[in-house]
Amino acid sequence: MSQFKLWLYAAVLGLSLLAGSPDAGRAQGCGSNNPNCIVPTAPLGTSDGRAASTKFVQNQIAAGLPLPNAEIYVGNVSGFAAAVVMSGDATISNTGAIAVNKTGGVAFGTMATQNASSVAISGGSITGLPAPANPADAATKSYVDATSAGLTILAPSGLATAAVLPNTPTYNNGASGVGATLTAGSNSTLTVDGTVAALGAVVLVNNQASAFQNGIYTVTTAGSGAAAWVLTRATYFNQSSNMLKGSYTFITGGVANASTSWVLAATTTTVGTTAVNFNQFSQATAATGVTYLAPGTGAVSRTVQAKLTDFISVADFGAIDDNSTDNTPKIQAAINQAQTHGRTLYFPLNSTGVYLLNTAFNSVAVLSITSPIRMVCEAGVWLKPSSSITNGQSILYFTAPTTAEIVQTRVIVDGCNIGDPAATTRFGNHGIVFDTTAGGTSQFAQPVVQNIKVTYSNINSHACINNVTIAGCAIFVNNIATNTSGGTYGAVFQNSMLNGGVNLLNAGDSNALINVFFAPDLTDANASNQGVYASLITGAGVLLLDNINCQVLHGCLIVDNAASVEVKNSNFEQISTNVENNNSMIDLGSSIIIASAGVGAVHIIGGSIVSSDCTNHPFLITFNKVGGAFFDALRLGMNCPSYPHALVQMTSNSSFIGIGAGNTCFNNGATTACIAGFEYVNSGTNNYKVTTGVP
Repeated sequence: MSQFKLWLYAAVLGLSLLAGSPDAGRAQGCGSNNPNCIVPTAPLGTSDGRAASTKFVQNQIAAGLPLPNAEIYVGNVSGFAAAVVMSGDATISNTGAIAVNKTGGVAFGTMATQNASSVAISGGSITGLPAPANPADAATKSYVDATSAGLTILAPSGLATAAVLPNTPTYNNGASGVGATLTAGSNSTLTVDGTVAALGAVVLVNNQASAFQNGIYTVTTAGSGAAAWVLTRATYFNQSSNMLKGSYTFITGGVANASTSWVLAATTTTVGTTAVNFNQFSQATAATGVTYLAPGTGAVSRTVQAKLTDFISVADFGAIDDNSTDNTPKIQAAINQAQTHGRTLYFPLNSTGVYLLNTAFNSVAVLSITSPIRMVCEAGVWLKPSSSITNGQSILYFTAPTTAEIVQTRVIVDGCNIGDPAATTRFGNHGIVFDTTAGGTSQFAQPVVQNIKVTYSNINSHACINNVTIAGCAIFVNNIATNTSGGTYGAVFQNSMLNGGVNLLNAGDSNALINVFFAPDLTDANASNQGVYASLITGAGVLLLDNINCQVLHGCLIVDNAASVEVKNSNFEQISTNVENNNSMIDLGSSIIIASAGVGAVHIIGGSIVSSDCTNHPFLITFNKVGGAFFDALRLGMNCPSYPHALVQMTSNSSFIGIGAGNTCFNNGATTACIAGFEYVNSGTNNYKVTTGVP
């Protein structure tokens, strides 16, 4: 404790202050061990750390002499105001309450001083705060509650107008606001706040001369040189019941208004008549000073605003996985935003995990994707088409543009199941479509579909491949023969259950299916092929099937056109009667769709091919126009002991069968033979059949 002079008014503290020696104190009843006695020593009050008597203090005042600084005056001595002045450290201990009463208040210095001195306040409450006036002022709970009351949080808007809409649009109020539109007066795309508004984008309109036209709209026609753009009032903001005072929306894109937020000034009593005006609620710069630093050595600090733009969530656009909300327009708006900014699109699991799709983007697509995108779903998330989705509409429809030499790279669908998790079938046509039929030389390079399940389409007599129509595929690659660079190149479909099959029509090169399961559709006995069909463009493509488990009613693999087909460690099983007995489990070069097709080479390594169809007795493998076929460690079997049957059919258009060092076993129901290192060169006999296991 630092030195200080202590002046005490003894009457207040109940202490005995006596001049003289300790003996004098004891003479007055102050024993040597009495804690309530202070005996000042001479000279009174003239040295640091000494107590002063009341008389000394009174004499000082009477003589007009000053009292020294940094000293304690306790009591109420006539002639000066009572005060307590301390310097250095001091400790006050008291089992009762200590009251400080001072008309002028008690000063503790600045907050900076308290912070530097590590002043801690714990327990109790701070009361008496005024309403905040400056950004750093503290606010009471009642003030915060009053300020936040009445806000209705809406889905974010992609853009907000910074001026009157271009192209002199015409307003149509629809049915009292429902379906109300703003239509451009000339053919053009729509630019809002320096950004072209994509189809499905959500736009806050707030600058129209006729303020009743303002509101939140969705781009329902993007516009072009041949068509006018159209804005339609958002379904969640088109009636007086939902256009409420305090409605809040955050702006995710644009230039001047990006990262700002806006609040509706007054409830709209009559849509199409009442002025609709939004007031700005927050500035774009509000969060730019808040930083985020990832854990770990080498991490670099970034703003929270930059961190939050790493990906886009469909929840940011109002999508809800509750199995009841129509999420099509919300997810489509999120897709458009993710494509525009090149961000990953994220589907969170917040409720049941089922995002219902009750409407469609257009006549062929429920959700339309026109640019590279990465779609990632949490485990357990489903995109469920409702009964309103037609047989002509596919769920995820990826379209390459018509411009020549456009390559759509790295389209990724990861973990997004398609169908109804509570049923074996779903509504709609194909699950996923990659479409390059628009012309030019567009293609999809290295698309990846992984970790998903697609349930069977409920299209009656669907078939992923037949002579008439292609319907109900899990994945359909649709290209035209004239686009020799089209289709998919380096595609990987892996770790998935793809019910309905995969159709690679005029697809490109180096496509692979890895760890894929095809389950049987026992409800549709007429489906021709429920596994994989491939016709690789110009026959120059390579197709790989690795670790495929195919349990179907009919064929597992049909290839019309390819340079090379390799099947590794896969198991193909026909589990029931094949009503179309021309279907083999593997049918290569049979020209089902392309008459002049053929397969250069086939290599089947490991795995098994078996059938339980003892009625129609199909061949397990058919080679037609195959340059060369090679087996290694493959097991073929027909589970029909009462009817020995041929297992492999080879026409005169095919060259040879080779059998590698691994034992390849043939079981035709009557005999079993395993062969190692055998090679057969076709002698020209038509429809060569292995009937006993030994050629």
